[in-house]
Amino acid sequence: MYARFYHLKKDPFHVTPDPEFLYLSPTHKEALASIIYGVNEGKGFIVITGEVGTGKTTILRSYLERLNEKEGRIIYVFNPNVSFKELLEYIFQELNLDPKTDDTNKMVTRLHQFMIERCREGQSLVLMIDEAQNMPVETLENLRMLSNLETSTDKLIQIVLIGQPEFEEILNRNELRQLKQRIAVTCRILPLSKKESAAYIKHRLMKAGMNGRPIFTRMALKEIIKRAKGSPRVINILCDNALVAGVGYRKKPVDLKIVDRVISDYQWEKRPSLKRWAVLPAAAMFVATCIFLLAPYSGALFASVGISYRQILGVAPARVEASVSVEDNSSVVMSDSMEANPPELSTVAAKEEAESFSPHSETSETNSETRMVILPVKAKPQLAEVVTETPEAQFPVVRVLKDGQNLFRLTREVYGRSDPRLVEWVMENNPWISDVTKIPNNKEILFPEPPEGQYLF
Repeated sequence: MYARFYHLKKDPFHVTPDPEFLYLSPTHKEALASIIYGVNEGKGFIVITGEVGTGKTTILRSYLERLNEKEGRIIYVFNPNVSFKELLEYIFQELNLDPKTDDTNKMVTRLHQFMIERCREGQSLVLMIDEAQNMPVETLENLRMLSNLETSTDKLIQIVLIGQPEFEEILNRNELRQLKQRIAVTCRILPLSKKESAAYIKHRLMKAGMNGRPIFTRMALKEIIKRAKGSPRVINILCDNALVAGVGYRKKPVDLKIVDRVISDYQWEKRPSLKRWAVLPAAAMFVATCIFLLAPYSGALFASVGISYRQILGVAPARVEASVSVEDNSSVVMSDSMEANPPELSTVAAKEEAESFSPHSETSETNSETRMVILPVKAKPQLAEVVTETPEAQFPVVRVLKDGQNLFRLTREVYGRSDPRLVEWVMENNPWISDVTKIPNNKEILFPEPPEGQYLF
């Protein structure tokens, strides 16, 4: 979408893992080297951990591209939330092998015989399990049975477990102590430093064909790096959305103002809380309470300055001259001048106040020593809440995810903005979407009518 505008050959910030854009920080190099070493040397169990979005899956797929199929067969498990029997059935299915039984122990024996035959041909089996923290503890404990598939000199199957940091805590559980003892190689991928984040962005732009012209201003890059906190996935999302917004604003390079807009949309939890809108009602309640509590004492207070209740309400004589002008029926301007009462007249004013509340007292405006001109004043109209009208659209809309697109971009194209709350609304209406970063291409996505209260602009 924005590649041509910024003179790039392709979009550089895909959210999906792309080995072509692989950037190897020191810990990424260590993780890739650990997998290569553990598999080639037949170490059995290899564990790679890292925070969400640090590039674990990208490292895994980069290794898959490097592996020679003649040397070994890889089985990739992307949904580990299965029982041990279901895992075995999946392995047999990938190997195009008939288990010939439903008994778990016999299935393991059958797999052992098959792997011995493959070992004689110089081939091994690598089992890659992504998101291993989601695998049931019972299934993890039974993985020991697969690690026992070996000859007198070599392991017949290499198991690579990729998971988030909490997977390390799971392995520390007492019932998994035997499995943990079998882990020969471990590595943790750390978030990128600020310097590595800048190098990561430059690396992907160069891979996409950047010809030397700056794509981002220095302040824009600094803010993206600050907000991403070393996560390559968040860097990709912020950069991708900033470039999309940059096309809309026709900005070259993308500046800090655009990046701030993108960040405010992406980090929806930073939006102003509803508590902010409770300030005015709370203040009004406080003022009303004060007036109620001070009402018994207000008469004496006004009397001390020579003003009565009825003078305040405009039904009794007052030393006031009011002039009112109305402009365009929309605004009111009033100027007041009040003649101050002499100090010696304060008692007279107090008496006047007492008489004004007597049921037998009569007040006549014509008998007043002063004159008062009261003109009807049209109340100032209240400001109505300004709501941007939702553009006319025929919902629901069905779109197909293609290469180079992501759910945030499709949401922007359909609704006019990439509000994370709208993305969440789309996911709720497409229950099959569990992870916005793992949506298969050419899959139809339903975009329903925006929820009530969501206005498009």
